[in-house]
Amino acid sequence: MKNCCCIFLSLLLLILLSACAPDASGVKTNTCTIDSTQLVKIPMSSEMINSYKATQLIKQDGREKMVAYNDVMHGIDVIDLEQKAMSDFVRLKKEGPEKIAKVRGFYYINKDSVFIFTDFKIFLIDMEGDFKQVIEVNSERSKINGIDFSEYLHDVSQKRGRPVYFDRNTNFLYFPLRYYRYDQNTIPEHYARENSLCGRLNINTLKFEKLDIHYPDIFREKSFGLLSTPNFLFLEDKIVYNFKTSSKIYVYDIASGRTAVKESPSAYAPEEAEAYYGSTGAGDEQIHHVTNNPEYRELKYIPERRQYYRAVINTHPTEAPKKASYFTVMDEQFNVLTDFELPPYHFPIGALPSKHGLMCYATNVPEQATAFRVFRTQCD
Repeated sequence: MKNCCCIFLSLLLLILLSACAPDASGVKTNTCTIDSTQLVKIPMSSEMINSYKATQLIKQDGREKMVAYNDVMHGIDVIDLEQKAMSDFVRLKKEGPEKIAKVRGFYYINKDSVFIFTDFKIFLIDMEGDFKQVIEVNSERSKINGIDFSEYLHDVSQKRGRPVYFDRNTNFLYFPLRYYRYDQNTIPEHYARENSLCGRLNINTLKFEKLDIHYPDIFREKSFGLLSTPNFLFLEDKIVYNFKTSSKIYVYDIASGRTAVKESPSAYAPEEAEAYYGSTGAGDEQIHHVTNNPEYRELKYIPERRQYYRAVINTHPTEAPKKASYFTVMDEQFNVLTDFELPPYHFPIGALPSKHGLMCYATNVPEQATAFRVFRTQCD
């Protein structure tokens, strides 16, 4: 009996100590509420579509606007989120000498300057569709200096978390890279320390610089198959990136070239995906691996609210094998403030970091409209 009492007291002491211990893994104990009552409905014109996957939020004429690639009309749309109407658009040619093939990404500077990435060219156009500059990429004919396109490809895919960014002060155009190997998902060479994942191009001199952004060591120890791709968020002074496999966040300081690693776990997903042990050519095995693991997505930053949002897609805890989407909300130091689940018929792809909150597509509205639900996080 005495021994039982001692064991009980020991357990109680451990519980009390753990309760008093500081929070681990960058998790704060704030009390946060998520206000999702605001629904923004933009009546659809004949030129619009109801959901855009590749998006950019801009501020123009004192108002927030969404710039988006319209994959049905093959063009760039500018939609005023406050006046709830399209304010500008350009349609790209699909044929002829001025054709612009499949759009991988874009960056809107103003109506006179829009960068558009395709598989083999970077176009600088205006919103009339006139060409201002054309740069060949992913080809040995490219005039860009500082990169060997027989080893690297640009890896822009805006709708999949790999966008483009232009710094107007330095004339640097930032974009993701991929070390080129046909069997890249399962070989160590693809993940070598010297292989850069991102670089910047001076559009005046066409000089390219690879940045010290690379796969972490774990990718040289394990294979993660189709989940091996990175996600990027470009800001004025830093590049925030993560990998689909992990809750860790990497912050590259542009001025110093140094990278900090942040622990920002999700309450709804494991901190790391399981390793993939199949072969490169086994498509069904790789898809099965993706289906049975969490997929961490890119971050969004709302400067007015000093908050980051990161999506993760994972198996629903009570309705497996159904997948659900979740967001982790973090402060500017990437401490976790709270997590929440997206309700049914809402999607993280194309989410906009508005000053009002994170705007996510809602597809269950009866009207013919492009609809967003605003998720506003308020913490004590």
